[in-house]
Amino acid sequence: MLLKTNHSFSGSRSQRSQEPSQNREKDRLVLAVVWICFGLDLLIPAADVATRVAIHQQWLPWTDVVNVGAEANIPTWYQSAKLLLIGIVLCMMIVALFRERKTGASGLLMGALMFIGLSMDETGQIHERLGHLADTQTTNARFVESGLWPFVCVPPFIVALYLSYRAARALLTRETFILFAAGLGILMAGAVGMEMVANLVDLKSKTYTLCVISEETLEMFGTTTILWGAIRMAQLFGLRLSLEPQQIVPPMVAGGTIRRQ
Repeated sequence: MLLKTNHSFSGSRSQRSQEPSQNREKDRLVLAVVWICFGLDLLIPAADVATRVAIHQQWLPWTDVVNVGAEANIPTWYQSAKLLLIGIVLCMMIVALFRERKTGASGLLMGALMFIGLSMDETGQIHERLGHLADTQTTNARFVESGLWPFVCVPPFIVALYLSYRAARALLTRETFILFAAGLGILMAGAVGMEMVANLVDLKSKTYTLCVISEETLEMFGTTTILWGAIRMAQLFGLRLSLEPQQIVPPMVAGGTIRRQ
């Protein structure tokens, strides 16, 4: 499976008539990937809830392999992989912009670096570490659960996001803008909104557990929506998701004979 550039086609009339149907099949493949991600966004929190119930009923030993609030497990890997994929798709569009000698590459580069950084943060817990460092420098009695990381990390993130948008806004269509805006809104509602709400409840209560699961579920849904926007934007650049095998052309030597190994 790969994303490849869809160059102009100059074959026969029958071949040209087949191109729209081929593109529709590739578009359906993209939608299939997106809907699979949305399905996993529901399945993983559901598996977490089922595991918690099974552990509480002593049907299973304690495990956090699907605990969305834990680190270094399947949900963390899944979320990090999606964030990294967004960065890779944006990088592919940057290459396409350079080939076409069009503007907007700086905005996409900033966006790509942001999402690659978020992918690293998901596994490296960078924002939590920065928040804990800020906690040691102040008296923090109100934000016991979240710490001060939202006040340390969110403002520069918003500034970088705005600068990226300003540089790349000419490349956005109404559809891709809505997908990116909705995805970022859902992502921030979970990562920041639910994190702040968790400061208001008892950390040992079921309400807190619900806040954690809601936070991570919103983050996963938001990231999938952003990925949808990135892939849709890549399609407008002529990039297509394809399962077609690549043809390997054997090397040729003088006289037209094939060099055999």
